[in-house]
Amino acid sequence: MTGACRKSRRPARRAQRSPAVRVRRAVPGDVALLCELSESYNNVIRRHARGKAATQLLGSERRFFERAVLGREKDTMVLVADCAGRGVGFVFATVERTADDLVPAPYIDIALLAVADSHRRRGVASKLVREVHREARSRRIVNVVLAAHEFNKGALAFYARLGYKTIMRKLRKRLR
Repeated sequence: MTGACRKSRRPARRAQRSPAVRVRRAVPGDVALLCELSESYNNVIRRHARGKAATQLLGSERRFFERAVLGREKDTMVLVADCAGRGVGFVFATVERTADDLVPAPYIDIALLAVADSHRRRGVASKLVREVHREARSRRIVNVVLAAHEFNKGALAFYARLGYKTIMRKLRKRLR
């Protein structure tokens, strides 16, 4: 018999499993992570805007995260995704109690969702958003809104997969 039916001597490769992701409420020790991931997000915006975007991490943003984590900002939630004991993403959301022109109140506004580059496309963002949905349902809130940049095709596709629909587009014209 030829080698065609012989078993390979190499062990079969097993699919690598990522450690489980756990979502929890942020604690004061997470503020540095929130600022780091927020700054990473701001850098993406700056790159796209070629440095013209007015986004920068200010001391006031750090203080705001601190206040939100400590529960001093009314109707805010900051959730952190942990993987192998390390924070790898977060979502910052607020409960809005005043209706806007398209969404009846109350509703939850996801203001910022950020995941470390090393953990993208591993389900971290999905878990964070699903936890916001769970929180909304527990409060009997039926609408969750968010904004995504038009250039961020990956985020737009991600939110569409989660069932989000576009209800408004923000347009700009630069005058010279």
